[in-house]
Amino acid sequence: EGITLRAPKDPPVEPYRSEHIDRMLAVLDRDWKVAATPRQRMLAARDRAILFLFLESGLRLGELAGLRVGDIDLERQRAVVRDGKMGKGRVTGFDLQTRKALCGSRKSGDHYPSTGSNKSYVASRRTRGSSM
Repeated sequence: EGITLRAPKDPPVEPYRSEHIDRMLAVLDRDWKVAATPRQRMLAARDRAILFLFLESGLRLGELAGLRVGDIDLERQRAVVRDGKMGKGRVTGFDLQTRKALCGSRKSGDHYPSTGSNKSYVASRRTRGSSM
C-alpha cells in the first residue's frame, strides 16, 4: 500500500538552448535595424521585450498573452499574473536586462500607458484610423 504516482501525460519541456535564444535575438535585432517607421520600431522593441520577459520570468505562454500593461511593475521588476494555471494568480520576477527591454518598448511606443492600465501588453496594436 502507499501512494501510487502516475507518469506525467506529457514529457518535460526542455529549456531553450543558448544558440536558439541567440538566433531569436538576431532576428529581432534585424527587425529593429530594418524598421522604417516609428510603428515598426515600436513593434520590434515590443517583440524583444516580450521575448526577454518570456525567457526570464517563467511565465507560461497563456499567462504572457494575458498580461496587461498595468500588471508589469518596472520598479520592482515583477509581473502579476491574474489568471494563471488552474485560475490562480501569482507574481513572477525578471532581471535588469528584461526591465531595460520593457522600458525601451514603452519609450518607442508612447501610446503605452505607464502604469495601472488594463490594456494588453502582448496584443497592443493600433487600429486603422486611430492615433498613437
